[in-house]
Amino acid sequence: MKKQFLEAGRIVNTHGVRGEVKIEPWADEAAFLTRFKRFYLDGSPVAVRLCRVHKNTVIASLEGVDDLSAAMALGTRWFLSTARTRTCPEARCFYRT
Repeated sequence: MKKQFLEAGRIVNTHGVRGEVKIEPWADEAAFLTRFKRFYLDGSPVAVRLCRVHKNTVIASLEGVDDLSAAMALGTRWFLSTARTRTCPEARCFYRT
């Protein structure tokens, strides 16, 4: 059975006081995650307002996460992406099934 979602990283911490989260990406390049317009947390879609690379991590501002308290409430959750969101040229990426 194929999984609907692909685990692409994990929220590891907060960043600043504006509700941004720090994501540990599980890809060759952290910049890969900046192309997504929607992330999935626990299977629920969350719109991405802003996403940028910082060192080896990704800093993201998510819809509905407006302050430090809301970002802290997310804890260390698995960050998911949908396999249908991105297409990859053959032999450049893989999907875990």
